Amino acid sequence: MTSIQILSDIHLESPSAYDVFSIPPKAPHLALLGDIGNVRDKGFSPFIEAQLHNFRTVFLLLGNHEPYHSSWPNVRQEIEKFAQNIRLQSEREPVLGCTLHSHIPPESEEQVSFGLNDFSGIDDWTVQEHNAAHAVDLAWLNEQVASISATEPERKIVIFTHHSPAMCEKRAVDPAHANSAIGPGFRAT
Repeated sequence: MTSIQILSDIHLESPSAYDVFSIPPKAPHLALLGDIGNVRDKGFSPFIEAQLHNFRTVFLLLGNHEPYHSSWPNVRQEIEKFAQNIRLQSEREPVLGCTLHSHIPPESEEQVSFGLNDFSGIDDWTVQEHNAAHAVDLAWLNEQVASISATEPERKIVIFTHHSPAMCEKRAVDPAHANSAIGPGFRAT
């Protein structure tokens, strides 16, 4: 099994800490699973580049905060060298990754759209766009898993997501957020 160091939600944008935050390598591969910082900040790219010197491989997924004060299309364009959906074929197991946006049900739309900063902090981001992104992420992930399972059923698959797909597992949810009215905005159920 490949050894992978995982970090998420370190929010280096506030206050700006790109130049002081260090990640001591504990594994050859690093997975940065979103909300690392704001892609528009001048320290973001140099921070990611520094990790490329410290780790054999760096997986970068977008979280829901990377596009703040910008838009998803602009952010994706700014980090073209890092694919939104990452797939690395290793000798042992494929690694898949995507944001895995949540699906916001109709009965939660109003509370989530007014209570979650994503809808005011990301240009042109609506509940409909959010749900469409969920459908794209889920379809891509299911397609990749089905393809690998059909062609190489003996292989294990490593999957990284920003939003946890395991919401029924108690350890996957901070108890402070377990019953949040805006939970459907960040829980990929």
